[in-house]
Amino acid sequence: MLQHRRNLVTRVLSALLQVPAGRSRRRTAESWLERFGAVAEVSSIELRVALDFERVQVAIHAAAESIVPTLLEFLAEEEKPEALARFGGAGAYIDPKVVCAWLDLSRAGVRFGWGFPRPLTIPLVRAWAPPGGSNNALGRWAEGEGLSECSDVLWSAEREESVELRIPIAGRTFEVQLASLRRLLDQMTSTTFPTSLMRDLDAVRPNEIFLTLGVSERGTLTRRALFTEVPSQLVDATMAAVGLDSHRALTLFQGTLGIEPHALEVSVTEPSPPNLLFTLNC
Repeated sequence: MLQHRRNLVTRVLSALLQVPAGRSRRRTAESWLERFGAVAEVSSIELRVALDFERVQVAIHAAAESIVPTLLEFLAEEEKPEALARFGGAGAYIDPKVVCAWLDLSRAGVRFGWGFPRPLTIPLVRAWAPPGGSNNALGRWAEGEGLSECSDVLWSAEREESVELRIPIAGRTFEVQLASLRRLLDQMTSTTFPTSLMRDLDAVRPNEIFLTLGVSERGTLTRRALFTEVPSQLVDATMAAVGLDSHRALTLFQGTLGIEPHALEVSVTEPSPPNLLFTLNC
């Protein structure tokens, strides 16, 4: 089992180093993966890579009793007293059984934090999220859509606090979920979601639709639509819709990991490249 994990961590590092931001921050990626990859009872490793291959995020999920001591030690070494206080307060209240530690590499720098991969009520997350305009906008939107729960949450350890929620769009069928997404887009005064993708979504029908919502102290509520179990033709259509040709880089990245992506994430509110999500089970 331990050798299997080491092999997975080696594959993840090799994939990270194919991304320019990962190569430029090799030492950071290596030391972080070495530390958190060695934690006992790791259940999975998730990667989120931007389709322009300028940004990559890796998250390691493990039993709380195994990963929390390492996470607390890491935050203390990085001199993040505010993050330590936030993690201690939210963690004690929520009492998660599984915790994730994540690292984000881009040309803009290195970000890291933690997450609770378990269902939580949106009012509870809002209580621990940065107050202000984006938090209030999240509350109004969720209430208007009749949504009360998110499937998991990520917190940033940066001085400027941010929280990211993944919320399942309500609906027993894909048609109902897609209609909810259309309604959300229609309500917005401006959106970056490629309109041509609606036709492709209707044709290929991903398994589920989620919204990834970001709440920050800046007051901006970011929204990304996430589609699970996506076929390769939807990934190709997305790249074409946003003017990217990353097929060669994607083939190499997938080959290194040895798996295909399980989800596609497309920005709704900001002009940023789509993301692909990969999960390796340990």
